[in-house]
Amino acid sequence: MVSSTLNLRDDVFFETLIFPAIYWVPISALGKTRYTKQDIKIKFSNIDPEEISNMICNPYELIQYIQINCFTENLQEHEYKIVDNNEWEIHKNGYKALKDNNGSCASLASIFYNILSKYYSNIGNLCVMSNSGGGHVINYIYTNGYYYFIDLYAQLGCYAPFIPVETGEKRDFVKTSYITGGCLKTSSIDSFIKYFDKYTKLKKKEFLYYTYNMPVCPPASITVENDYLSLLLPYNHNIKIMNKNTLSKIKVRFVEFKDESD
Repeated sequence: MVSSTLNLRDDVFFETLIFPAIYWVPISALGKTRYTKQDIKIKFSNIDPEEISNMICNPYELIQYIQINCFTENLQEHEYKIVDNNEWEIHKNGYKALKDNNGSCASLASIFYNILSKYYSNIGNLCVMSNSGGGHVINYIYTNGYYYFIDLYAQLGCYAPFIPVETGEKRDFVKTSYITGGCLKTSSIDSFIKYFDKYTKLKKKEFLYYTYNMPVCPPASITVENDYLSLLLPYNHNIKIMNKNTLSKIKVRFVEFKDESD
């Protein structure tokens, strides 16, 4: 098992039902790794991000890289810009995050998209935003009639104690802290949203879900007042709201976004 990581196992296969229409499967279901731990340390040493993108071809290899290379979280990696009197939150792209070897969930999702979109024809991002203003981004790959959701942020080494080792045993999945700590297979995005909603009800928050198919997290202007969220999103970023009709504490508006500094 020289290709196994902190939590991934390269020699297993399972489909464990953890919620109606949601299956926990190993990351290797989307492709086996070609590298050992030592390969990653030697072959990926001191190379440019663009070269890395040519050497990784599936999620397993990407997770190997970020774990072995000790990629760290950086929740302050974004910057703020005033555009048309609104403050916009702008995240760095995946290649910048690779070069810095740190980033947030948004920039990790960008890494995933930047590197793997050349190998998977249908790859996207799901953003979850609460009425308190907090947000999270994960990736999905659609192939052979199924969606595979992968939270690259949860795969960082610092979260290893809180996500499941790939045993395939349901008890090992449900006892962990992160409900997105494994690769989740389902037939629709709506099924995943129902799963996420079910296990976040105790937080007593409202959640907005939207997808985007772009290599960088879209900028957003976020205002929170009295537990109500007002969110501005750019209309030219291929964003699809998944649950707009169920929202009472979140208001979304699409506007033109022009960053004159670019």
